[in-house]
Amino acid sequence: MLIDSSPGIASRPTPEIRPQAAATCATDSGSLSSSGFSSANARIPTRKEQARNTLGIIFATAMLTTLAVLWFTGYWRYCL
Repeated sequence: MLIDSSPGIASRPTPEIRPQAAATCATDSGSLSSSGFSSANARIPTRKEQARNTLGIIFATAMLTTLAVLWFTGYWRYCL
């Protein structure tokens, strides 16, 4: 263990920093950081994943818009 010898701070033992592989640490492999993302599995999404996410958002927006228009049309026709 290393000893912190900073002036004004009581000397206390500080843990050594040791690099750990993601595969060897079973407890950290599925845990999430404070931002909600796992740092062990962080990677840049592929073009296919980006396209699938974008098309999913477009499709979901189109479906919700269609439902809203149909609801409004039905309300206008039968309730007003």
